[in-house]
Amino acid sequence: MNEQKVLRQFFAYIFFVVFIVFFVSIFVIKSEVFSFKITVLYILIASVICSLIVVFLTSFFNDITKIVSAKISSVARLENPNNPLLQKLSKEAPGTFSHSMAVAELAKAAGETLGLDPSLLRVGGYYHDIGKLRTPRIYIENHSGTAVSTDKIQLAKSIIDHVRIGVKTAREHNFPNEVTDLIAQHHGTSTIDSLKAELLKQGVDLQYPGPKPLSKEAAILMLSDCVEASVRSKRHSKTEILEKEIENQIIKIIKSGQIDLSNLSSEDIKKIKKSFIKTITGLYHKRKHLK
Repeated sequence: MNEQKVLRQFFAYIFFVVFIVFFVSIFVIKSEVFSFKITVLYILIASVICSLIVVFLTSFFNDITKIVSAKISSVARLENPNNPLLQKLSKEAPGTFSHSMAVAELAKAAGETLGLDPSLLRVGGYYHDIGKLRTPRIYIENHSGTAVSTDKIQLAKSIIDHVRIGVKTAREHNFPNEVTDLIAQHHGTSTIDSLKAELLKQGVDLQYPGPKPLSKEAAILMLSDCVEASVRSKRHSKTEILEKEIENQIIKIIKSGQIDLSNLSSEDIKKIKKSFIKTITGLYHKRKHLK
């Protein structure tokens, strides 16, 4: 994260300043070129300069610490399962809530294999579909029948709008920018596969507003969302079938170009796929056992 980079730079600057002052001090003290008075004067001036630098850098460090602490506190607040928004999602959109919990676990586990922030990814999973709270009943996961709307164009527009509403909700609740970005980017500029054919027959081609995922975290969230939704809809529990479905979804997203800007490497993709298989297999075997 940017804060970690800043902290590393801070400590590098401190070390550099101390090293230079120490080295020059030793040189001056041992040198016969300078008189005793000049040496003492130098040491006094160097001490004052070092003190001022330390005061400045300490103030800077405190500001950075406050920013980091505030961000950690904010993410921790959203990670709390008792958060009012999560509670509302579980009551008004139970299917979306269940999907979001699974996506959060997928994203968190995959992110950990790449050394990314697990809390950020978990929170991104929890709230990525928070915009569905506006019209929860139009989403098939929230009821046993088919989608309630017969107007496919209007239905598609409403579904696509959940990203905009999610971003708006996140800002209203003072979400960290990193989480809001995950919500905005989790569908990229993709289309609604289940409605695409019917919409094209009517001469309509609707897609999400984007942008495409611009970070590894956003790409992982997109992959987690698509994989979990697909596996859930297929209702398979055999490991080999789950693995094939996970691989198909990842390949599909890669070919679509949606994660081209995320800086995920081929090695990253392999680690994510392996993590998905482990997490999905565990989740669905557990569900089968509970049945």
